[in-house]
Amino acid sequence: MVATIVAAGDPFFQSQAPGFGGQAGTRLAIAVVALTHILSAGLISGAGQLGPVIEWLGYVRRREDYDRLAHGLGKFTVVYFAISSSIAFLFVTVLLTGLWGHFWTALVRVMWVPLVIELFAFLFEIMFAYLWYYSWAPLRQHKRLHLALGGLLVVADFLQVLMINVVASYMETPTPPTNLFTVILNPTFYELQVHRIVANLAYIGFGIAAFSGWRFLRARTAENR
Repeated sequence: MVATIVAAGDPFFQSQAPGFGGQAGTRLAIAVVALTHILSAGLISGAGQLGPVIEWLGYVRRREDYDRLAHGLGKFTVVYFAISSSIAFLFVTVLLTGLWGHFWTALVRVMWVPLVIELFAFLFEIMFAYLWYYSWAPLRQHKRLHLALGGLLVVADFLQVLMINVVASYMETPTPPTNLFTVILNPTFYELQVHRIVANLAYIGFGIAAFSGWRFLRARTAENR
């Protein structure tokens, strides 16, 4: 019954839809929330891939400072993961569904397989991120096992970014959705994948540099500096 009324364009349902001041307002709302999520998620993805690598380098080179840096990236990941995720949920479940429902429904039908893979990769990314960080002390005597958890985090993180980039690249250069492989391997697939992976690592690198500079300025002793 509800579907019939909505399909018929009942004025009640139209009046309940968020307006945001017209089309310009809805576009601005989506742009602000989406860009905020991208800026926060890029740091999380970069930390999830860089942290375990730094821990591995510290283990190979016997460098305690590398291990401390990796542990700090793990703490950053688990603390800010909820913030970035909540913005993403707001974006997908409220704004895209409420403001651009027809477009989002069509995109999900075309991108069904990549989005399902992305969902499970995202769940595993969360699980391994928390396991990797909170098992740091308990697995100190079993470092290789802890490194394995970090490696699984890198794989899940990379796969999650890979799949969401499939959706983004298809939105930039769509092809007829007749074949899954042509949908995934669309004209901007490769370029966007390389850009996002490298950019996320560079982004977290700049973040580390900025935080280190702030800590350096706050330090009161030469040893701390």
